[in-house]
Amino acid sequence: INTLQAENSIKSYKASLFLQQNDPEVVPGAVVLIRATFNVVKNKGNPGEYDFASYLKRQHITANGFIQSAEVLTVQNDYFHIVWILKEKLKRLYSDAGFKPENAALLYALTSGDKSLISDEQKEAFKNSGVIHILAVSGLHVGILYMMIFALLKPVSKAKHGRFISFFIIALILTLYALFTGLSPSVTRAVIMFILI
Repeated sequence: INTLQAENSIKSYKASLFLQQNDPEVVPGAVVLIRATFNVVKNKGNPGEYDFASYLKRQHITANGFIQSAEVLTVQNDYFHIVWILKEKLKRLYSDAGFKPENAALLYALTSGDKSLISDEQKEAFKNSGVIHILAVSGLHVGILYMMIFALLKPVSKAKHGRFISFFIIALILTLYALFTGLSPSVTRAVIMFILI
């Protein structure tokens, strides 16, 4: 939250908000005017319960609330919005290619790092098989992408200044992939490692 008006004062806060209904206009990059009731985060006081309030405090979140109304003022063409557009196009690409919904969801998760389309049944099947980690984009995926690009650029590397050109293309594609998948620590580490190699 950039600005929060409360009791005739405007301040900056970090809070956890919940939208009760999916609003198709509220997309990444949207500047939204909301009305919400905030509550200070407190534990329920059950014996041995997880200290959720302290966890949120470490994330600098001290309040949560439900959004009563939301009005999209504008949509900024920033990093978050561009990535969202690209992921929506990737969804349509897999859908138009004729994949079954469950296969399209799996392929989308493996390439984008977004597991929101995978059903609970699929997740449970992967969990029972002991391969749930495959669904999380990690250094393994970066390594596969690196080897594919490296193989495709082999003819280029033999040309004059080819090694420099190959390095630049590989570094650019890997960096864009890290940005596309959300800059998770594992992917970022792997990209840095492959670029330095």
